[in-house]
Amino acid sequence: MMRKNKFIMLIIVVLFLFVGKVNAVEEEDVTCNTRKLTELRQMASNVKVTYISGEAVRQLPTPNPEVDGTEETIYYLDVKIFNLNSKLGVKVSTKGNNITPETHDVGLSEMGPDGAVTLRQMASNSNIDYEFKVYAIEGNCTGKTLRTLRLTIPKFNMYSELDICKDVPDYYLCLRYTTYDVDGATFYDRVDEYKAKMLVQNETENNVNNTVSRTLSNLSKYKYIIVGIVVAVGVVITVLILRRKKSEV
Repeated sequence: MMRKNKFIMLIIVVLFLFVGKVNAVEEEDVTCNTRKLTELRQMASNVKVTYISGEAVRQLPTPNPEVDGTEETIYYLDVKIFNLNSKLGVKVSTKGNNITPETHDVGLSEMGPDGAVTLRQMASNSNIDYEFKVYAIEGNCTGKTLRTLRLTIPKFNMYSELDICKDVPDYYLCLRYTTYDVDGATFYDRVDEYKAKMLVQNETENNVNNTVSRTLSNLSKYKYIIVGIVVAVGVVITVLILRRKKSEV
């Protein structure tokens, strides 16, 4: 009887441990555990965002007196999201002055041939702030925010299109895109000052280059004389050394 009771107790203990183990496995399966979350966050750390500028020519549907011809150039910035995979999604939000806030989701299905999800932003007269919330779309971690990135898209600088900027396109007031306001009241004066400064600098560099060039030309012209002098000096020094050695002997 005692043996029977011990056997029954052993079965109860084994069943209890088995049920506990099953419950632990089930609990791990139905939660976003630390191991899985760490794995997803590692994936999210590889997500990169940037933008590149571009332009295109389009035909005007009707003649526009403000545009010369029947076509116009449009400018845009392509926002790129790299390194997404099937386990990650991104909630993209935009905001800015005179900009209607927008939010939408993107994922692997929008990826292009370059390996990036591309969001085209037409050139605007206001800076646009982008926020990218990378979240999980796998199992019980779905919806969990893994990382947040931010990117400011610069505004179009209308002054860059003026003729005064054509020969100094790299001057900061003539850049096509800026994050600051260009003061129209001082714009022309500051560009003219920069051009005058560059002119003086170029003239100085040209004078230096010409001086160096003339010096090298003169050295080339008298190279045989110079070589002869160097050889003669070498011979004299050698003779003096030999005489000194003989006198010491």
